[in-house]
Amino acid sequence: MDTSLCLRLLLLLTISEILIVIECSQDVQVEVTNCGVGFELIQHRFDTLQYKFLELSVNVMEFSEAVQNKQRSIEEQIFRLETSVAANLALVTNYSRQVLELQTICSNHDHIRNELRKLQPKKSALEKLDSPNSCTEGSDSGEISLDILNISYPVDVFCDMTTFGGRWLVVQQRVENTVSFNRNWTEYRDGFGQPTNNFWIGLEKLYQLTTHDSYELFVELQFANGSLGIVHYSEFRVGSEDE
Repeated sequence: MDTSLCLRLLLLLTISEILIVIECSQDVQVEVTNCGVGFELIQHRFDTLQYKFLELSVNVMEFSEAVQNKQRSIEEQIFRLETSVAANLALVTNYSRQVLELQTICSNHDHIRNELRKLQPKKSALEKLDSPNSCTEGSDSGEISLDILNISYPVDVFCDMTTFGGRWLVVQQRVENTVSFNRNWTEYRDGFGQPTNNFWIGLEKLYQLTTHDSYELFVELQFANGSLGIVHYSEFRVGSEDE
């Protein structure tokens, strides 16, 4: 073979090897470059996930702390409510006891009032024992408490011991015109006024007096000019309300 031809072949082979090496080197560099870009992307994603994980952990811790605080607040409110309920229950118990005591006191008062009512007739009977039965038992003119049959209480009246021999029971008297005698039936039946002033004893009392004893009626009228008018009845009686 020609020497120059061999040199050309060798040169071509050498150049081919160099090209192959260069191509292989370029392929490896591209692969290495691609691997570096993928690693950086994975690292970035990992860092992002790690940040999100840390952020989530912080949120979980904050939420857990908020839940614990809320639980403590609820427990404190429950404790305060239980304390308030216990205090209110104690107040209700105390008030119930006071109400029971007041009911007992009121019951005792009712019992006492009933006993006093039972004693009232006895008291009236004792007062009537000390009361005179008529104006014949005194000697001086004045107001007395008179015991009238079928009247449950002593009646205050005025006894005149000077006019026409005295011993007169004043059943009506008008001293001045300040008190009106224009009254209804009930007032004339029961009486009104004061014995020493303008006074009317009452028809019911007159009925009881004149039914059980004999009475005279003496009427004295004094006119504005100073003159007197006198009327005397030897017998005097007043009928009952039914009559």
